Amino acid sequence: MAEVHASARIDIDAAPETVWDVLTDLEAFPTWSRIHEEVRIESHNDEGWPERVWMKMSVVGIRDEQVVDHSWTDDSVSWELVSGGVQRAQRGTYTIIPTETGCTAELEGMVDLIIPLPKLVIKQGQKLVMSIATKGIKAEAEKRQKRIDAGEVV
Repeated sequence: MAEVHASARIDIDAAPETVWDVLTDLEAFPTWSRIHEEVRIESHNDEGWPERVWMKMSVVGIRDEQVVDHSWTDDSVSWELVSGGVQRAQRGTYTIIPTETGCTAELEGMVDLIIPLPKLVIKQGQKLVMSIATKGIKAEAEKRQKRIDAGEVV
């Protein structure tokens, strides 16, 4: 299969720190992301950020277990597939850019599937993943921000 590339940008009405909290709380992804069935952090880097992560996922009826390594900077997180059942490769990066009203999240990603799939299925999967990776993160971050603004401990 050929590599499938996607990119997106979304404005989020939440502090960059709140978005980071969502992105680093990987084990909570199954509570708000319908493609993540289970997530387990296998190791952390020297700064305490999740580094190696195991995930069980299901996208358009295709289930996979994968291990992904993460790299963190002050304004971005990148990941790369270590092992998976249906992907030969996967890479991506979120970049968080502060704005006057919160932040903008930019996402770039690539997957290379091992199994041949019809283009329609690939497009459906890409649309679902990108929606969760943008609108899903936005909704979760804004929900957490409202709780923080109301004085709740999140």
